[in-house]
Amino acid sequence: IRHARSGGQIHLRLRRDQGDLTLSVLDNGPGLPPEALVRVFDRFSQHGSTTNQGFGIGLALARWVIEEQGGTIRLTSPVSREQALGSAPGLEAELRLPLPDGKTS
Repeated sequence: IRHARSGGQIHLRLRRDQGDLTLSVLDNGPGLPPEALVRVFDRFSQHGSTTNQGFGIGLALARWVIEEQGGTIRLTSPVSREQALGSAPGLEAELRLPLPDGKTS
């Protein structure tokens, strides 16, 4: 919500595909430039904030935890015009985790 800015919108989508659970979070914020997307998961990297709140380890830690569970995390910015929640570039964060063996829901 902080990155969607004033009047921000967020769209959440949860889906199950062939043993994986995928959560997608889409916002209508300013997004990230391509050079930031390359480094955003690096430790101590701070992008998209002019106030540099935090230490720049949140996304690095999130990626490590997700990958240790056999999942993936991906950021896309700008989002496609079909997905956009307005005129801003927006950003989509997609988290995929495998369902535990033998689980169907």
